[in-house]
Amino acid sequence: MKKLYTGKNAIEINHLCALLKLEGIEAQVKNIYSVSAFGEIPYEDSLPQLWVEDRDHERAAGILSREMSADDARLKTWSCPRCQEEIDGVYGQCWNCGYIAEG
Repeated sequence: MKKLYTGKNAIEINHLCALLKLEGIEAQVKNIYSVSAFGEIPYEDSLPQLWVEDRDHERAAGILSREMSADDARLKTWSCPRCQEEIDGVYGQCWNCGYIAEG
């Protein structure tokens, strides 16, 4: 097996693991509880990690890259077409005029 990704927390890493499994890639989470050892072991080693079979690494990396890019796109600010207010990407509705963004 080969390490694919080091996550920030258990929620993120389990989400990505489930995403890979939906794509037919066997994935495994390691270090899920190692954060409690932070200070005793190096910081990087205390974070949760996502591992895949060597043969699936390239495909899994592509899937992860697309998922991360999609997340970034969803978080970009947008301009309300009705009132031109700038809205944070996490919101789908304009706080100023109530316009609801499509998609």
